[in-house]
Parts: sequence; structure tokens; C-alpha cells
Amino acid sequence: MMAVAIGLAGCFGAGGGNQFQNTVYDTYRRVANLDKNLQSSVTQLNETTATLLTRVDESDQLLRNVQGVLEENQARLISLERKLDSLTNIIYREQGRTLLPGSPSAVMPPAGPPSEVGVGGGYGPAGAAPGSPPGMAPGAPVSPGAPAPQPQEQPPLEPIAVGPQAPAATTPPSTGSPDTDYLAAQKSYARQDYQAALDQFGAFLQKYPLSMQAQNAQFWRAKSFQALERYEEAIAEYNRLRDSYPTGPSDNPANSKVPSAMHQQAVCHARLGQTERAIELFKQVIRDFPNSPAAVQATQDLQHIQ
Repeated sequence: MMAVAIGLAGCFGAGGGNQFQNTVYDTYRRVANLDKNLQSSVTQLNETTATLLTRVDESDQLLRNVQGVLEENQARLISLERKLDSLTNIIYREQGRTLLPGSPSAVMPPAGPPSEVGVGGGYGPAGAAPGSPPGMAPGAPVSPGAPAPQPQEQPPLEPIAVGPQAPAATTPPSTGSPDTDYLAAQKSYARQDYQAALDQFGAFLQKYPLSMQAQNAQFWRAKSFQALERYEEAIAEYNRLRDSYPTGPSDNPANSKVPSAMHQQAVCHARLGQTERAIELFKQVIRDFPNSPAAVQATQDLQHIQ
């Protein structure tokens, strides 16, 4: 130990101490610069990560809004298809023909050029002489005094039903698929079969309570009550939605139906003459969900009701 101490003292005495101090200082300076550079990089990385997370949240909210718009447009499209089918049937009936249920083709009375029309409006074979009895061959002479030939028997035409069609089944059986059952319920609502939609959305909620569409099914069940003018029951269903899905599925506020439910709830109160409660809910929607489409509609409704 004495020898080592003497050796170190000799090194420091010969100028080795300064070299050692310089080495330590240079190492410290490099570590400090490295730490400073790393700190700047970490700060920049954190800022970039925060920016990306914000953009992801905005994109997710936009996607949810687009999904809601698509759902509304789908319901409107189904309703327009239903109205188009009804108008097509009316046009065909006015022209003396009717569409067969479930078929795009039409069943029409026999028609053709004037030469095919026999006496009294009967329909004879093509090329029959004018005034010939129905069923005669083309160009067959008629002898004076001879008994008029009997028309050939034609098979009777099947009657075409023009009366109201038989109502469709109110509640189609469940298919076992959440998406298919939900779409079937939506179609019932779109064709204004609100009782069927009410039953189908209720069955959906019982069978698929944890489905991603459960909140939407609850909303449209309440809307079905509202469309049937059963406002008290609609209000109860909207309250059930607010209690069961306060933040939307998977705790995602962007996809919540709560703002729309509160707005429709206020409309129901207004229909029942409960104006004060309606005004209170309109204001709550505007205050709690200022950026939602429901807030825009609530602002307009509030101006009309006050």
C-alpha cells in the first residue's frame, strides 16, 4: 500500500494529476452534453406523441360521427325505397296493371295492335277480320243465314288481385346474428312499422345486451314509442338509455346517444304540454354537449318554444 501511494504521489508530482483531472472533466462534460441532448430529444418525442394522440382522438370522434350519419342515411334510404315501391304500384294500377308482391315484373291484361281486338273488346287471334267473332281463324268467311260459329273455348284468365296486400309478419324470427337482427329492426322502423320495430329492438336488447349496437337499439326503441305517440313510455326509454349508457359504448363519449336522447326527451315533454321541463332539457343539452348536432337542434327548438 505504501508503494502504491508513493507511486501515485510520484505520478501527480510529475504532472499526471493534471492529466487525470482533465480526463475526468472531459468525461463529465461529455456526459452532461449527452444528457442535455437526450433531454431535448425526450421532450420533443413526448410532444410528438401528445400531438399524435390528439389527432387519433379527433379521428376517432370524426369516425364515430360519420358512423352515426351513415346510420341515419341508411334508415332514410330504406324509407325512400319503400315510398318508391308504393308510388310504382300506384302508377301501375292507374295503367290497369299491378305489381305482384315481391316481384319486379308486372302482370298486365292482354294488349296488342288494334287488329287483335275483336267485337265488344274481346281479344281474338292476330289477323282476324274486323267484326269476326272471337276465336275464328284469320280470314274465315261468314255465310249468310248460316249459324254463327261458336267461339273456341279459351282457358279462363286468372283473376288479378288489386286489393290491399296481406300484411307482412310483424316480428320476423331472430337470425342469431346481431347485425342481421339490428338491420331488420331498422328496416321495420324505416317503413313506418313502428310496432314491429318496437318489438324487434326490444328482442335485440334482451338477446344481445352487450352488443356494440345495444345503445343504438335502446335509442330506436324509444323513438318507436315516440313515433307511436306513446310519449310517457318514450321518456322512460330515453331515461333508461341515459342510465345504462352514460358515456357510450366502450366509454367513448364521441359515440354516445345521450345528447340525442335528451333532445328527443325534451320533444316528448313538449308534446305532453310539459313546457318547463322541455326548456330545461333543451338548455341542458346545449350546456353539456355544445359541439353535438343535438345541441344545434336544441337551440332551434328552444327559440320556437320560448
